[in-house]
Amino acid sequence: ISDLKDQTRRFDYCEIHPSMILGTMASMIPYPDHTQSPRNCYQAAMGKQALGVFSLAHEIRTDTVVHLLQYPQKPLTYTHASDCMGFNDMPSGINAIVALACWTGFNQEDSVIINEASIQKGLFRSFVYKTIMAEEKKRAANSFENIMIPPASVKIKSYNYQKLDKHGIIIEGKKVYNGDVIIGKVINKSTKTAGEQLIDNSIVIKHGEEGIVDKVFISLTPDGYKLVKVKIRSQRIPEIGDKFASRHAQKGTCGMVLPLQDMPFTQEGIVPDIIVNPHALPSRMTINMFLECLGSKSAVHKGIFRDCTAFSSSSTNILETLQDELTKHGYENNGYETMISGFSGEQLNAKIFPNPQ
Repeated sequence: ISDLKDQTRRFDYCEIHPSMILGTMASMIPYPDHTQSPRNCYQAAMGKQALGVFSLAHEIRTDTVVHLLQYPQKPLTYTHASDCMGFNDMPSGINAIVALACWTGFNQEDSVIINEASIQKGLFRSFVYKTIMAEEKKRAANSFENIMIPPASVKIKSYNYQKLDKHGIIIEGKKVYNGDVIIGKVINKSTKTAGEQLIDNSIVIKHGEEGIVDKVFISLTPDGYKLVKVKIRSQRIPEIGDKFASRHAQKGTCGMVLPLQDMPFTQEGIVPDIIVNPHALPSRMTINMFLECLGSKSAVHKGIFRDCTAFSSSSTNILETLQDELTKHGYENNGYETMISGFSGEQLNAKIFPNPQ
C-alpha cells in the first residue's frame, strides 16, 4: 500500500494479498501453492467434515446431535487467514507424529496403522452429544400429559424406571442403557364411559442411544408448558475402519491398531502415532505435505508456530530454509531418520520420514 501512495494514478480497488483468492476452507491448507490444484478442492470439501470444537458454549447448548473432539490441538503450521478467522483458537485436529513406511502390509491402499498406545492416551477420541426432549402438553380437550413417575398399575414391564428422581426425570451422571426410562410421562385421558384413564407414554432409551446423562435442562415453553431436555454423552474411540485425513486431502481408513511394542521407533526413542504408506504421495503430488512435515519438525525444536500462507515469503522458495533449520538441529536435511524395528529390534535398512503433522 505504501508503494501505491507514490503513484499519481488513483486506484479504486486494491487486492490485499494473493492468498486472498482462497475461500474459508482453502485458506486453512498449509502451503496450498505447492500441491496439485484438485487436492485443494478435495481438502476444501473434507475440511468441513473434520471434528473439532464447534462452540465454546457447547456445555449449555442442546443440539440434536453433535460431535466434539476431546483433545483438539493448535496446529504447529498455520496460515495467516486461519489465524484471523480464529481457527487456531478453536482447532479441528491433532498434531500427530506421522511416519511414511510400508509396515506389516496392513497399511496398503490408503489405509493407515495407528499406535494403540496413542489411542489409549486419547488420540482422536471424541464425544457424541444427543439431546432428547419431552414436553407436558395438552393433547385434546379431554386429554393432557404429566411428567412424573407413572403409577405401578400402568408401568410397562420391559422398561426400567429405577434411575428416575421423584419428579420422574433421570438423574445427571447416570449411565443409561437400552430400555432405561429417562423421562417418565403419563397421558391423562377422561371419557364419559370409562372415567379417567392413565396411559404410560415415558421416553425410553433405544438401541444406539446409550451413554451417560451429561445435563438435564428443565424450563417452560412460550405457551407455559413444562419442557425437559436430557443431553446424553457417549464416547467414540478410534477403531479399524474409521476415516482419518491430513490437511492435504490425504485421506485413508484405519487398517490396523498396532501395539506400541510392534511399532518402529527412532534412535531418539520416538514412536509414530500413525504410519502412512509412502505410495499415497507420488501420484497425488501433495508436496505441501512434505513441506508441512519439515516445517513442523523444525518448529518443534525452535519452539515456534510456523506461518505457511500461500504466495507469501513464508511459502515461496521455502524448502532450502526448512532444510537448513533441520540441519542446524542435528537432523538429516530432508527429515529422514534411521528407525529400529519393534518386532526384531534390528535397525531398518530403509531411511524413514517420521515427522509431526
